[in-house]
Parts: sequence; structure tokens; C-alpha cells
Amino acid sequence: MAESSRRGTLHSRSRRVRRFYGIVGGLALVAGLITAPFTPAKAAAAPGDPLQWGPCPKNANIMEEYPTECATFQVPMDYSQPHREKITLTMSRMKAQGKSKGVIFTNPGGPGGLALDLWNWIVDMGAAKDLWKDYDLIAVQPRGLVSATALLPCVTEEQAYDLVSEVIADDEKQAQKDKEKAEREGLEKPAGVVDDARDSLTGFLGDVKSLFSEPQPQEEADGPEITKECVDKFLTYFRTVNTENTARDFDMARQYLGEDVIHYYGASYGTYLGAVYLSLFPEHTGRFVLDSGIDPDWVWYRGFEAQADSQRERMYEMFEFIAEHNDIYHLGDTPLKVYTKWYNIVNEEMGGPGTPRITAPPAQIGDVPPAYQERAEEYLQAYNAGRPVVDRFTRMLQAWLVPPFAAKEGTDLATVTSSGYTSRRNWPKIAYYMQHRDIDTSLYETEELPALATSGLVFLAVVCNENAVPPKVLNLPGVVTGHFSGQDMFEINKRLTTSGVMCALFPPTTKPVPVANKNLKWRPLVLQSLKDTQTVYVEGAALASLLNAYFVTVAGGDHGVYVQHSPKAWTLVNDYLNGKPVTEHHLPYAEVQKLIYKPKAS
Repeated sequence: MAESSRRGTLHSRSRRVRRFYGIVGGLALVAGLITAPFTPAKAAAAPGDPLQWGPCPKNANIMEEYPTECATFQVPMDYSQPHREKITLTMSRMKAQGKSKGVIFTNPGGPGGLALDLWNWIVDMGAAKDLWKDYDLIAVQPRGLVSATALLPCVTEEQAYDLVSEVIADDEKQAQKDKEKAEREGLEKPAGVVDDARDSLTGFLGDVKSLFSEPQPQEEADGPEITKECVDKFLTYFRTVNTENTARDFDMARQYLGEDVIHYYGASYGTYLGAVYLSLFPEHTGRFVLDSGIDPDWVWYRGFEAQADSQRERMYEMFEFIAEHNDIYHLGDTPLKVYTKWYNIVNEEMGGPGTPRITAPPAQIGDVPPAYQERAEEYLQAYNAGRPVVDRFTRMLQAWLVPPFAAKEGTDLATVTSSGYTSRRNWPKIAYYMQHRDIDTSLYETEELPALATSGLVFLAVVCNENAVPPKVLNLPGVVTGHFSGQDMFEINKRLTTSGVMCALFPPTTKPVPVANKNLKWRPLVLQSLKDTQTVYVEGAALASLLNAYFVTVAGGDHGVYVQHSPKAWTLVNDYLNGKPVTEHHLPYAEVQKLIYKPKAS
């Protein structure tokens, strides 16, 4: 699933990103540093220099109805050598509608979440409209992303965008061929592309390794010339992309803005970034909201390991939600019936051993055949005891009997599910696709794809540069044995992400900053869903304890409490950021505001 290896971001990805990653990733270690097609005003060179505010880059996706401006500023690439090479970052600002009381920074998570439009999105959903009246809302694009001295291939800007244009042209040609074939064969819909960030990174590692083999002659090489200088330049920057330096970048932004204190809202990975900032700069820390917390002692592999069981349960909850609204979705009145429909669609679209396989949810009374109604309880006990064994045996047979090349490249339902199952507000979209087998999977324009490519590279850099949890190397062969012995996808993903293979070529370059409350003027606020899949409950509790923070639990399993439709959460957070005391200790499950998903008009 798209979010399963990442700690979580508030943005999902395009279907086309995976293919773009494959092309860009193969070049990534020969990277030079390019930015998006954005011509900013001159970057401020040092705190005290005036920031030149102007239009934001197009790929920031700024909403016209929320006036937002951007400015660029320089920071040290390496803070241990502050007078040497600089990088250029971008921040966005939604100026307070009235007299400003200060600034509120934000981060969407990741690591690698694109930040510049985040306040637009939060205000638009209704959560932060009151904050916008009285505060300047600031988003700093983290280093390594586009508009933040991006980690992208060693090509000119023109070459990069020509390359992406070729990808899009090829995709359109293939889509047309698939459509024509589907029409000839009477199929409902051609398969799509799985958006799986971990797949992309694994492929990227293989491509990177090949760069250290014997180089081809330039006239035979595909792409730009690979030089040691280019590799060294990329690695030098790559090694500085970590949470501590990103926090220091935030403090540089504070200085450029001329502010003594910053307030903050961060979600998922943004909670860890915020915790590092307040540990480094307690004297400049205002009111900090840390939503869906990360345990600093679990960075990073331990946190990945904890996700598997909760993600499986979250899928079951999604099937139950759809079943409870069978009068709307008509996909089955029990979780098992919905799961069966879901699985059949995914298997049809994807096929082969690459199909995401999970054990079926337990049967309920509505699943008992008429012939067994009089002995329903006995039937359910026997069925629910035997079904996991049958499912595992079936997965094992599939792994052994279906050749790997039988798996198609992707599936639309798996893509829609992976980008949405962690948040209830997305479940109607998943149900809609299961009903109609069509959805408005908005395709990013050419200039937006490099922005998404850098997201995966920043994730890789942060995780590998600062991981402090020893990998479980025996889990790597366990991926193979798990596959051929019928383990479900969540268990296999857990083994993969904790094995260390992702960072095999990138050993740690720094130690995580010790997180602590160093006599902060304001207690931080930690929000945590009880059944969060991406940052599990015990992580939020540990973070709150470390920081002596207000700790507010939330029913259910939504990842990102403040960004759900939860007026009570909005009021609590906004009141806290306005200096009011926190009196609530538990909040109800967020509402699913729209049970019927309506795709955008094409």
C-alpha cells in the first residue's frame, strides 16, 4: 500500500508517479540539483535581508480563493560548515486577514510531504478558517523537494521536463492501446498502475547499484554522462537531508521572518520534526500541535514494524463500514461479502502473485448459508477457525503455481485503496470505484511529476541518514519464504521494511536529536487516534510523555485528527493555538461528511 512504508503524509500520489520514479530513480545517484519551472524573486541571502514575496511555483497547487505568496531564502547545506555551500528553500504565506498575532508553521508529514499548499487545503476544509483571521500561516518546503534545492537527476531542467513529457506520451499511447483491447475483448476497464512508493524505492536501489558498475561509452549510454563529480555532488547533499537540518531550516525561516517565536501544527512525521525543533530551539517554541505522534525512540524501522497489524484491522473496518451502508453502495451487507467483492476486482485487474492478498475478515451471521441457519453459531466457529488456514494455503499455491511474469503492472482498485484506506473520509471513494470501476484519478501535469519524484528521494534520505533502529537482516529472506508460504501482504511488507534493504547503500550519517521538554513556556499538545495505522497509539503516548504534553485521545483510527471533518477537534486545536487551556482529554470519531462520492467533472 502506498502509505504503509511511510510514516504518513496528508497528500496522495498520481498513478503515473511510479513509472516516473523508475526513470528518474535510475539516474538519481548521478543527480545534480534542479528546481521546478519556477522563476522566483532573488533569494534572501541572510537573515535581515528582505524577503521578496511573489507568486508561488505552479506545482504548489495554490488555490486561487486563498491568497498565498511565496519567498525564497538561503540556508547552509551543512550546518556544521555554515559558511560554505548554500541551498535555496521556499516558504509560502497566507497573511492574516486581520492584525496578525504571529506565525503558525506547518508540515504535512512524510518524510517528503509537499508543504506549500498545505494551509490552503486545511483552511478550505474548514479546520483553520478561524486561525487565518489572526495568524500568518507559513509553510516551509523541506529541503530536497522541488523549490527547496531539489534532489533530482543530473540533467538540465529542459532535459528533465522533456523526459517527463516522453513518459506521459508513452502512457497515453499505452492507455489507448489498452482501451482498444478492452473494447475488443469486452472487458470493463484496462488495468492501471499501482502507486507503491516502496516498490519505487526498491527499484531505485537496484538502478543505483548499477551505477557503480562499468560505465557504458557515452555514445551508447542512455541519458546524461555519469561523472564522479556529479555522483559526489548528489551524495554530499543527500547526506544532509535529515530531520535535524530540516528543523534548523525552519529556524532560519523564523529568523528571515523576523519572528521571535513560532507556533506550529505538524501531522505524522511532522510531529517528529516539531519535537526535534522544540528540543533544539526551546526559546523560540510557541504553542505546538503534534497530530498523530511518532515515538522518537522508534525512528525508523521500529515504527514501520508496528504498522502491519493495525493496517490489516483498518482494512477490515473499511469493509465493515461499506457493509453497514449497503443501502447506498450495494456491495454486500457483511464485511466478508464486501471483502470478496474487493478481492475479486483486484485479482481481475492485477492477477498473478503480485496481487495484494490479505486474510478474509471473520464471517458474521449474514454469511451463514440457509442450510446452516439452525446451527449458525457452530458454523461460524468452524468457518472462522478454518478460513485463515484456507486463505494462507491458497496464497501459497498462487505463489508457487502462478509465474511471476503473470502479474500485471498495476490495478486501479489497489491504487485507490492504498491512497485512501487509512482515513474514513476516503472510504466512499473506494466504494464508488468498486461500484463503477471508474474514478477521476486526476493526472498530474508535466511540471508536477518531478515534485513527486523528489518526495520519494527525501523519504529515502531522511530514513536512511538517521535510522537508529538496527535492521532485522533475517527478515529479508523471510520476505521470500513468507511469500511462498502464503503470508499476507501486511506481514511481508513488515519484513521488507524492517530488513534494512531500503538503506543497504545508504548507512546512517547522523544520530537523531534527543527529544525533550526543556522548560518550554507552553506545553505542547499531542493528538492521537486510538487505532491509528501509521503512527500507532503507543507512539503518541510516548511522545506526549517525553514532552510533558497535553495528550488528547481520539476514537477510531483516522491518521491526522485535525484534518478530518471533526469540528470538536478543530475547536480544541484552534483554541489551544489561541492560548486557551486544554480541558478535553478525549474526542469522538470524526464524521464521514459525504457518504456518496461524486467524482469531479472531467
